[in-house]
Amino acid sequence: MTTPSRRESALPGARRDDSPMTAPSALAPRLEALGEALRRVRRRPLLTLLALALTGSALALMLSGFTLMLSLAGPWQRLNVPAQAVVFVATSARSADIGALRSRALEVPGVATVEHPSREAMLADLSRRTPGGTPAELRASALPETLLVQFSRNLDPGVAEAAVAALRKLPRVDLVQFDVDAYRRWHGLQRIGATVGMAAAVMLVGLCAGLLMLLPGQLAAVPSEQALLRSLPGATATDSRRPSVYAGALFGAISALLGIGALMLAQRALEPLLTALPLWADDAISLTLPPWQVLAAVIAGCILLAGAAGALAARSSR
Repeated sequence: MTTPSRRESALPGARRDDSPMTAPSALAPRLEALGEALRRVRRRPLLTLLALALTGSALALMLSGFTLMLSLAGPWQRLNVPAQAVVFVATSARSADIGALRSRALEVPGVATVEHPSREAMLADLSRRTPGGTPAELRASALPETLLVQFSRNLDPGVAEAAVAALRKLPRVDLVQFDVDAYRRWHGLQRIGATVGMAAAVMLVGLCAGLLMLLPGQLAAVPSEQALLRSLPGATATDSRRPSVYAGALFGAISALLGIGALMLAQRALEPLLTALPLWADDAISLTLPPWQVLAAVIAGCILLAGAAGALAARSSR
C-alpha cells in the first residue's frame, strides 16, 4: 500500500475532504444573499423610494391613530360617564322610606348604583352648576331629598327608558329627572363613532398589509440573469429564494422604521401646540406614543410580511 508524497499533497488540486479549513461556511451563502438583496433594492432606486414612502406613510398613519386613541383614553373616560337620573323623594318620606326606596331602585334592570347625597352636597352641586351661583337666601333645608341613580355604562336607550318609567312608579317618588331623547342621541353618536373608528382601523391595517405584500414582491423579483443560477449544480430552491426573502425583509424593516420615525417627529411637533388647547376636562391632551413592545411587534410584523412577499415573488418566477 502506497502513501502520497509531500509533493503530491502540495498540488493545487489536491485537498482532503475531512479538512476543517475547507468546509463551506454556513454564513457565506447568507452574506452573499444579503449582498444580492441590496443590489436588487438599489437596481430601481426611484421605485424603491416611492414604495418606501407609501408604506412608511401608511404605517405612520396607522400608528398615529393608535397614538391618538391612547392619548384620548383619559379624557374619554371622564366624558363617557354612565347616564344618571335624579329621583326627587316626596317631602313626607322618612329615613326608613328613603332606605326602602333606595333598595327598590337597585332592583330595577339597568340600574348600577343608587346614592343618597346630603342636602348640603346637593346645594353645593347646584351652586356649582348654576351660572352666577344660587341665591344666598336658598338654604339646604329647602331642597327635597334626592337619590342619584346611575345606570350601567353604555346602556341601551330602550332599557334606560323602561328603567326611568319603573322608577317613576315606585312609592314616595315625586319626580324623576332624565332626558331620554338626549341620551338616545348620545348613545347613537357613540355607536356611530365606534363603527367609524373600527372601520378606519381595519382599512388602515389592511392598507399597510397590502402594501407590505405587494411592493416588496416587485422589488425582490428575481432578475433574468439570476435565474441561470438555479441550473448550477448544488443550487437549492432555498438558495435561490434567499435573496428575495432578504430584500423583502429589508424593505419591511426600513418601512417600519420610517413610519415610527415620522410618528415621533409629528409627536414632537404637535405636543407643544396641543398643551395650549383648553379641554372640557381641564386637562391638556398629551400625545402618548405606543409602548416599545407594540413598536417592536410592528417592526417584526413588517419584516415577516415583506419577507413572505419576497419569498412568494421568488416562487412565482420559477
